[in-house]
Amino acid sequence: MRKNNLLMKVKDIMIKNVIFATLDENLSNVIKKLRENKITGLPIIDESGKLKSVISITDIMKYAEKYGLENLALISVKDFIKRKRRLIYVNENDSIEHAIKLMVKKDVHRLPVVDKSKKVIGIITREEILDYFYKLLLEKKIEVKKETISTIIDKILEKLEKKKEISISELEKELKINKSSLENICSLLEKAGLIEMIYELKDIKIRKK
Repeated sequence: MRKNNLLMKVKDIMIKNVIFATLDENLSNVIKKLRENKITGLPIIDESGKLKSVISITDIMKYAEKYGLENLALISVKDFIKRKRRLIYVNENDSIEHAIKLMVKKDVHRLPVVDKSKKVIGIITREEILDYFYKLLLEKKIEVKKETISTIIDKILEKLEKKKEISISELEKELKINKSSLENICSLLEKAGLIEMIYELKDIKIRKK
């Protein structure tokens, strides 16, 4: 029996073939891995496979702008991550909704997935989240391009950073998407705990939770 998407967990949509770096590698080597695999970030693990940090191309390039690209080969991952903030990750049995909310709250595009011993067993990115939303909409027979879903979600959350609430009608005119599709996308965001939908007599308003 096919699993109900609403009951799916992080382990059901995560990438299992994880590209990672170790503490003894240098930053130049990390950049090479990122470019070769066409990714923008990866988890850092210790010798036992436990998560120690996450590093992105943005992190490294900010460092390079200050200290020079030629010095990246001289800096170990272990020394570099000493300046990093605390770990942000999800567990394999966490709900997808929890992962979505954490991504938005912490403003990150990827989350390492760990098991009970904190060993990295996967990674979940914005792309997997969009695939998840896309499949839910297809189940409702709502035909929207995946790229469009990404744009709509970004616009909604961006607007709610500036305004306390906004109406579906207002969004419909601005985003040029039919009301039914928009309501379904907002409904998914509400289930993920990101917004609240207020049903009024003539319209629906949404506000950030």
